Amino acid sequence: MMSPGDRRPSAAPDGTPAANSSADLNAAVAAARRLLGAQPDLAAAKARQILAAAPGRLDARLLLGAALRRAGEPAAALKVLRPLGHAHPDVWGFQFELGAALATLGETAPAIAALHRATELNPKSSLAWHALGDQLEIAGDQAGADAARSKPLAGGVVDPVLQAGATALFDGDLAKADEILKGRFDLHPTDVTAVRLLADLAARMNRFDAAEGLLRPVLSSAPAFLPAQYAYCVILLIRNESEAALARLQPLLACAPRSPLFHSLRGAIRLKIGDYDAAVEDFAAALERDPGLARVWVSYGHALRTVGRQADSVAAYRRSLTLKPTLGEAYWSLANLKVVRFTDEDRQALQSAVAIAERGCSCSI
Repeated sequence: MMSPGDRRPSAAPDGTPAANSSADLNAAVAAARRLLGAQPDLAAAKARQILAAAPGRLDARLLLGAALRRAGEPAAALKVLRPLGHAHPDVWGFQFELGAALATLGETAPAIAALHRATELNPKSSLAWHALGDQLEIAGDQAGADAARSKPLAGGVVDPVLQAGATALFDGDLAKADEILKGRFDLHPTDVTAVRLLADLAARMNRFDAAEGLLRPVLSSAPAFLPAQYAYCVILLIRNESEAALARLQPLLACAPRSPLFHSLRGAIRLKIGDYDAAVEDFAAALERDPGLARVWVSYGHALRTVGRQADSVAAYRRSLTLKPTLGEAYWSLANLKVVRFTDEDRQALQSAVAIAERGCSCSI
């Protein structure tokens, strides 16, 4: 019979189980998971302690990878998550965390593969769909990106409850924000994918200071996370800090030189600072890679008009309308040229566009 002095303690002084009982380990994993949002470093330390006691715990390995990613160590996270994702292709958590780590490291193609699998496994995850949309956009698949972001799911950027939580966050009501964002949507402020979604939402609400506040820490902690870098460039452009936006954009083009997204943004910046010929080249490069970008055709038309290529400008505006008949800016731009005569067919198309147009377009980054 074992004496009291021979009994092994059920938990270490810091609360991590010393014994291998499932109940103790389950409780330790749950406790460590609660630390992910506010204290990812501590969550990672707890996960390592659990794995020391039970090396086979897959949930603890996932927790370790997720914590490392949120703690700003995506390369270390990837070493944990890649084997899990490859060994368990049908587990949603493994695929999402793997995709998020790859995205944070700027590995766009494998990130798309993992996030696409994550959305197949859990089609109700707005965070996964939004993250996938970001990566598809960087890769030049604008149609795929739009489709991913348009999923009408709770927790999407148009969800009123998510907007209420974001508003509380932007206004400094952290208790309410935490209750909504973390409690209902599982959005943690240390997760770059969540930060990106919230920054997009802030921009749609014209809360650019809030968007910048969310993005700025990510710029240094995850410099290869291209969606955040791109979003910050857009904010700089909106604030008329064009030279700063151009300087920050150049490394992104070096990482993804064929991205229509980055070329079109550089074209917009160059157009604003008066480098018109270069802007024309950038928009042309973007449209060569993806001719289905209606709004870029409008911008291309602006640039062509500025350099005196009026006929080409008209053709660009009309091309945008064949792609998106409700694009009012293209009609306005054609009218503003004062050399275009609208036909009866044009007027009918415009009336139809007005009739079917939804409420005004919102800003997103």
